[in-house]
Amino acid sequence: VYNSKQLEISQNKALSELIPKLGDNVANVRKFNAISLALHGKNAVPALMAIIRDDKQEVRNAAATALGIIGTAAALELINAHSDKRKDQEERAAALYALGLMRHQDAFKMAEEALKNEGEDRGVRIDAAEVLGMFRDKRAVETLLAVLKQGHKNDTLLIKKSLEALSKIKDVSE
Repeated sequence: VYNSKQLEISQNKALSELIPKLGDNVANVRKFNAISLALHGKNAVPALMAIIRDDKQEVRNAAATALGIIGTAAALELINAHSDKRKDQEERAAALYALGLMRHQDAFKMAEEALKNEGEDRGVRIDAAEVLGMFRDKRAVETLLAVLKQGHKNDTLLIKKSLEALSKIKDVSE
């Protein structure tokens, strides 16, 4: 009991040192601390959810990766963030990406719906294509091919991510 209390105090001390650094002016400091927070599990989720709105892509990716590592303890907040259309596209896209990293059961369906919805934000659709590739599931082929067939107004990044996702799916007869 004594050792577990010491561990808890130590983890809280580490959290109290890492979280303020998420506001640092240097993006690499924010990125490193976001990754470090993954080691603290569910206690780090609120801070990581805040940083997935960072103005630097590499910081958002680090936060999403950390949330993906934390796994199911972060899933509900990620699902809520992605589903809330009032949130900005970076937050919604990062939330979907994190769910894909953890291979959450709802991520495939959410990514497919986002990619099919042409009214969805561009960034969310791009990450949705990437998430479908993460699953390596043949069910995504039709949706990804539809992106390619429609050309999507010459959105080269969306087309690239869709092609990359297709390349990850094994035994694609199409």
